[in-house]
Amino acid sequence: KQWYQRRVREPQFDYLKSIEIEEKINEIQWLKRQNNNLFLLSTNDKVIKLWKVSERRYKLDGFNLHDEYGVQRDAHSINTLRIPHLVPVNEILVEATTKKVYDKAHVYHINSISL
Repeated sequence: KQWYQRRVREPQFDYLKSIEIEEKINEIQWLKRQNNNLFLLSTNDKVIKLWKVSERRYKLDGFNLHDEYGVQRDAHSINTLRIPHLVPVNEILVEATTKKVYDKAHVYHINSISL
């Protein structure tokens, strides 16, 4: 079973060397767990990214700009303020977010990372 899928690399171009940087991941390094979240470092030829992977058992619901079916409402028809609230979900939601991007700090290709 696939746990989570996300596009982690966007196409990039190295203007100094006039080459395109491939959309690949050279290495993934998991960091030591500090709390319930997982952190990892990923790298391609030029950029290192710090990711936070977490599990959520709740989702936000009740936004003003969308109705209960997820359809966007007209901003002029909104006459009451709805405060978003947390709703429990049956499945665990896995979320990966980029916390820090380390780019343009070096001129050489990155082959591996280690801690």
